Amino acid sequence: MLWDPKLDAEKEIDSFMKLYYGPAAPYMREFFNLIHKEVKDRKFVQHTEDVKRGFVTKELASKAYDIFSKAEKAVNAEPKYLDRVLLEKVFLLFADLSDRCRTNGKISEGELQEYASKLAEFAGLGRKFGISYFARNRTPVEWFWDTALLKLAGKTAWYKDPKIEALIKTPLETIGETVPRCQSKINGGWQIPIEGVGGGVSLDSYSYNCPLKKNVKLLRRPSSGYGYMMTNLYLDENPRGAVKFELEGMDNGKEGKSLMEITVNGTTVFKGESPFAKNEWKYASLNIPEGVLKKGKNLIEFKNITPDEVSEEEKKHVEFIVGKKKNYYWGWFIISNMKFMLD
Repeated sequence: MLWDPKLDAEKEIDSFMKLYYGPAAPYMREFFNLIHKEVKDRKFVQHTEDVKRGFVTKELASKAYDIFSKAEKAVNAEPKYLDRVLLEKVFLLFADLSDRCRTNGKISEGELQEYASKLAEFAGLGRKFGISYFARNRTPVEWFWDTALLKLAGKTAWYKDPKIEALIKTPLETIGETVPRCQSKINGGWQIPIEGVGGGVSLDSYSYNCPLKKNVKLLRRPSSGYGYMMTNLYLDENPRGAVKFELEGMDNGKEGKSLMEITVNGTTVFKGESPFAKNEWKYASLNIPEGVLKKGKNLIEFKNITPDEVSEEEKKHVEFIVGKKKNYYWGWFIISNMKFMLD
């Protein structure tokens, strides 16, 4: 088109599809059209400074996988074309497994079998095509932990890891057995390091306008796709009385406070402005009412519930596209440590 702007773009796309995908061309063109329509209809804006998650919805994934099923069947006996279809499917699988994963609250327990199967398929295709890099600013080890709570050893190429071998053979059994107890015993209770928390944005360190702190989690506004994180607390017995929850973190440096919600086993134990200070790390002391925590596994969930409304102050430092904010540099908070005091 740069050489000759008068060319028919749609005709050229169709020509490429036939040459590259063979008998699967009609289906791959259908997928191409589906993705472009989704972007336009939802006015989905992506920019280069930070990855925005949430493009692949449950509905979009269902339509796309149905198309790929037809495409794979059409070229099942032709390895050259089949590999090209499967390589394109890798991108769909990665986006879907990032946008709707075990640690962002977007899949139910009833969908875990399907999720595990997709994760295993992605791992198998990654091994088949020797894919070594697939996430900006996140290693494969970090990605598998942050999305699937699958702990890889990180001593070899990710697709050669023993856990990946097990995942490909027995998907559900493998992810079901790899939620390690990351908590450590402290005087009067338990501490969970941020390395034991899934979801959010993992930062090796943070020191902008504040003392350096290593291994922290950042939660942006929910529309970013990075507004949720979770962890598990395991108890040997039912706690007696309320439990003191000590949470260390920091609010964003912009004007106005972010909004946070914390639930324990589905019960909201905190909802409102983040209890943190700006530009300094502080502990907030919260209470978990009696009867909420129980013997065994307890699910602790953190949500950024800051809305996307535009204030005059925000207009000074945020650019806009089609009336929506282009970046997520305000409305966030960071969590750096958590303690559950039982005594």
